[in-house]
Amino acid sequence: MAVRHTDTGKSIKDEITKEICDAKIEVMALDLSSMASVRKFAAEYKATGQPLNILINNAGVWSSKFTLSKDGIELDFAGNHLGHFLLTNLLPDEERVPITVNSLHPGNIATNLMRENRLLMGIGKLFLGLFLKSIQQGATTTCYVALHPQVKGISGEYFADCNLSIASDLALNIELAQEVVEFQPQLDYSQILEWRESCASVNCFGFNGIPRME
Repeated sequence: MAVRHTDTGKSIKDEITKEICDAKIEVMALDLSSMASVRKFAAEYKATGQPLNILINNAGVWSSKFTLSKDGIELDFAGNHLGHFLLTNLLPDEERVPITVNSLHPGNIATNLMRENRLLMGIGKLFLGLFLKSIQQGATTTCYVALHPQVKGISGEYFADCNLSIASDLALNIELAQEVVEFQPQLDYSQILEWRESCASVNCFGFNGIPRME
């Protein structure tokens, strides 16, 4: 279990092992907004010699104001996209098995994602509480795509509410996707501030991406 705060991760591990006594869980530190942390985690995971069967890219950050990561990258873009991109490319390079990759939207969930803005978070809980999914409900589609036999062999699809769905026009834009893929390896983090103003008005929310070894 890769987590940004290991103390919190260990508490969750304890809760799980109380309910499932034979569960085997390792807590490892990973801050997806830091490219150094991503590389360190990938190296440490590979050193364990454990196989990688399923990777769930589920981390998310929301900043109410323009903020830079440790690498000088707009924080939402770094934590919601670049970190996942780098991690997914670093981890499976030793694998020689078919890989399926799908994306999904877990739905609108009652989490503390907007904790930086207490007013907005309070309003959301007050007026939207009846319409938001619980954390358990929000995890349902992720677990379905990662584990359900019906999804085995399916790749390149988008899911919502445990069903195949249609992604937005932007997500289906192949040319735009190719531009993003080609752009990322060329990122010079020391010069990233040149385009930070263009990112300041953009919130880069990432959907769950789930590579699965078949």
